[in-house]
Amino acid sequence: MAVSWASGAYIYYPRTEYNRLICSLYGASIRSIWSAGLSLVLYALLNGSQTCVHSILSWRPFSPLAAIGFNVYLLNTILPTATTAALRNNDHISHLKLALLIFGDLGMDMLFGLLLYLCAEKPFIQLGMNLTKILENKPKQDPSNLSQMGYDNKVKVATEHL
Repeated sequence: MAVSWASGAYIYYPRTEYNRLICSLYGASIRSIWSAGLSLVLYALLNGSQTCVHSILSWRPFSPLAAIGFNVYLLNTILPTATTAALRNNDHISHLKLALLIFGDLGMDMLFGLLLYLCAEKPFIQLGMNLTKILENKPKQDPSNLSQMGYDNKVKVATEHL
């Protein structure tokens, strides 16, 4: 994660000269590097000792954010790209405008992430829970009793033709 932060600081530093190769490598790999770093942090939190980060992330208010977090991750490049593409001229960024853009994008990402969770993820979670409940309650058949499974009629029909 520190690699992605440092590379972002280098790429977006105003005095950095544009290099097509470096920018294309950054654009192609930054999400993978961030995902790998986040995976390592989560692995350390799940398998490591109880730390202050673990206790903070296990707070009750973070439960809803965990449900929509992956959807926000999937959607978080769409709105900034659409905002940038909608600009028809050069834009001058102030601190206030940057804060409004960041929090506006974050709020919209959270809203769309919640909608994606409710429309796409939650129905499949419910379906999986219902199927698991049905399969756990289904009585198991004894393979030694073939008549219970309907094999007795097939055996009779097969022996009659011989």
